[in-house]
Amino acid sequence: FDDTELNTVYFFTVYPNTIIRKYDISEPGNTILLFEYTDLDGYSFLVKNGYGYLLNDVNNYQNLYILNGLYENTPYLANTIDHFSEYTWTALRSYNNYLGLFYCGHLDETKFFNLNDPLNPTFAFELAVPSNYAYPGIYDDIFFTSTWTSSYIYDISGNPSGILETIDNINGLAYIRSIDFYNSGENNYLFTIEESDIGVFEFSYNHSVDDEILNQDNIILNNYPNPFSTSTTISFSTASLRYATPRQAENAEIKIYNIKGQLVKNFELRILNSELIKVVWDGKDENGKQLPNGIYLCKLSVGKEAIVRKMILLR
Repeated sequence: FDDTELNTVYFFTVYPNTIIRKYDISEPGNTILLFEYTDLDGYSFLVKNGYGYLLNDVNNYQNLYILNGLYENTPYLANTIDHFSEYTWTALRSYNNYLGLFYCGHLDETKFFNLNDPLNPTFAFELAVPSNYAYPGIYDDIFFTSTWTSSYIYDISGNPSGILETIDNINGLAYIRSIDFYNSGENNYLFTIEESDIGVFEFSYNHSVDDEILNQDNIILNNYPNPFSTSTTISFSTASLRYATPRQAENAEIKIYNIKGQLVKNFELRILNSELIKVVWDGKDENGKQLPNGIYLCKLSVGKEAIVRKMILLR
């Protein structure tokens, strides 16, 4: 399954042979086989943005095979990364722009690889306390993992790297089978489906990406509408600037980042007088490409002052 490709579904069969099938399901009752791929063996497979990632055990380690051409229904092997994992019995999952590598059944490493170059995943970070019993659940870049009796919580916003430390944990659980979430108004709920119980936890959070803000009370930044579907108007008043010199105020800028801290759009502003400044963002990046739904961070910088506002793109 690939959430960027509509009306299609992928099936992956391990035994007795490795088979990858893609179907067109746009017409109910008239499923069409688009391709069947049998050239490689493997036991964990996922599709992300038109690329297929297949893990295969080879002499007590694992190779990663990367397929291209899935959207065109002509899959082919585009790259092989030998010794991608030093452990067997691992599995792949995707989270936003990361490829997750999970070690099933024993407490070893849980690693994440950046997919900026989809043909060459690069190591980004690993968890200080891995998840070894159920796959992690993610809620707005907050990871809830599971060991035998605890759920450890991580914040993966802001392009983390290296060993990622926990921000909190929940103890006293009993063999978590799966994790799920529910939102009601301003309340966030975590459900832990355990061996013989269901745990319900209310939680709140602040992303670490907001820590860089200098003086949020000094300037006022707004955007309307929020959430927005086609465009939003970002505005601030120069009358609220306290510490910027006239020269600094002349060269203010608004930068828009995705939730991972990657810059997607930049507005350079020329401020000549005390006035209300407005810019319109159409949800596209610097190249005019429409960005996906999600949370974006709008950062206004003027002189020594800066403020960030969260915006939600929802079509």
